Amino acid sequence: MYRQMAVIYDESHEAERALRAAISLAGTLSSHLHIVTVIKPAPVYTVYADAVDPQVARVIEGDHLTFYAQLQARAATVAQAAELSVTKHLLQGVEVESIIDLLKAERVDLLVLGLHRETSTIARLWNRVFELAENAPCSLLGIH
Repeated sequence: MYRQMAVIYDESHEAERALRAAISLAGTLSSHLHIVTVIKPAPVYTVYADAVDPQVARVIEGDHLTFYAQLQARAATVAQAAELSVTKHLLQGVEVESIIDLLKAERVDLLVLGLHRETSTIARLWNRVFELAENAPCSLLGIH
């Protein structure tokens, strides 16, 4: 039924729960799992560092990218330990648009994402979830 599954994974607790659910479901259904991480923009202070010393800004940006690559590698290790076939995707750019493009390119059947419980982020989250639901070429599974 779901041969190609994707999970959106970042440093949040919600993403961790979504990863565990996606691994369990992918294992049960013998699905291929795509681990999708969208690289957030570098911290604002990078601009100030660039003004002082461009070398420092490059180091900060390198550390930023390394953080996301390591985060994703840890998730892939967990999925591979469950004997899943895994592909990692580090995306940059507009978050929802990048995810939709990937879902189409990889012909994903199911997208698993963690739902935030904090009320301070709920409006922003539901905006993204609605946009994904409206445009995704696949089913969505939200994990609490």
